[in-house]
Amino acid sequence: MYCRLLLGLYGLVQAALLWNERLVQWFKDEGFSQCEKDPCIFYKITESAKSIVPVHVDDLIPMGWPPKAVTDWEDALESEL
Repeated sequence: MYCRLLLGLYGLVQAALLWNERLVQWFKDEGFSQCEKDPCIFYKITESAKSIVPVHVDDLIPMGWPPKAVTDWEDALESEL
């Protein structure tokens, strides 16, 4: 007898991979680029704003200028949840 999971559960081996895949896709949908040298860093540079978000496991540290760029990023991420 076995159970087939339809999604990754926190703590299982594939959960981290599924989380990373979803996060990378979300960043790409929001117009961010992934750094070639360090794929854990996402950035978005426009004429009016710059945003950089390093990712470590499930910790995100948004940085940007002007400060509204960070709040816009946070609002977009919150609407995804």
